[in-house]
Amino acid sequence: MGFRKSLPFRVAVVGTVFWTVAVLAFIFLFKPFGRRIDDYEWWLTVKIIVFPSLIGIGFYWAYIKLIKFGENNGIRPETETGSEKFGESENIPKILYFKSNDAAFEYASRFLEEPKLFGFILGKVKEVGTDNDRNLVCGLVLAYDNRLARVKMLFPPQKHSIQKSDLVLCQILYFDEKLPPLGWLLVLVAKVAPNYNLETSRYQIIEQYEGLNPNILKTSEGVETYKRLVEQHVKLFTQAVQKATEEKESQKT
Repeated sequence: MGFRKSLPFRVAVVGTVFWTVAVLAFIFLFKPFGRRIDDYEWWLTVKIIVFPSLIGIGFYWAYIKLIKFGENNGIRPETETGSEKFGESENIPKILYFKSNDAAFEYASRFLEEPKLFGFILGKVKEVGTDNDRNLVCGLVLAYDNRLARVKMLFPPQKHSIQKSDLVLCQILYFDEKLPPLGWLLVLVAKVAPNYNLETSRYQIIEQYEGLNPNILKTSEGVETYKRLVEQHVKLFTQAVQKATEEKESQKT
């Protein structure tokens, strides 16, 4: 297959050729320099052709280096072998390698699916702390309208390496679109690297933690366990909201 140039490149080339033909046609048809053209007038004609063309090429360079790069957020898509650069092959890359956690998070915010029950959503750690039982609690920004959330581990391991600015995957055990994500029941199930596999729709896992198997809902006992978990969460969230509201009202008075 042939080497395919981008649309802006083709526009720049065609525009340059069109401008050159238009200038020469104008000179020969309307004779602004008279019937004879001396060396100075030919040199002036060359400058009239070249100067706007250079401006067009400059705009093209700015588009590639600044605008297009910004749209891709520093994403460096490659194949698994890493031997083919995106744009130089018509093969679709299997894995997206991002230059940073921020770039991977921005990509997820713009292009990945919205949350669904027992699905997973990417988050970026803003705060790391512990609860009263000394279990890990993370404050996150979710790759879903940059909303804030707090998550715990369902079955906390003895050791973990989670720290600020890490990328983590959260399993959604309960969410209500009427509630902010702070009211959702999320559990932290993995710390991931900024590499996204397009074929499997998964990130490269650095550390994996235990989540909730959806098959639990296939048994009556599992359904009751899940209901109690959700009810407890909703109750705690409602109490927290009520307390915050009361404190806010007391400050007004």
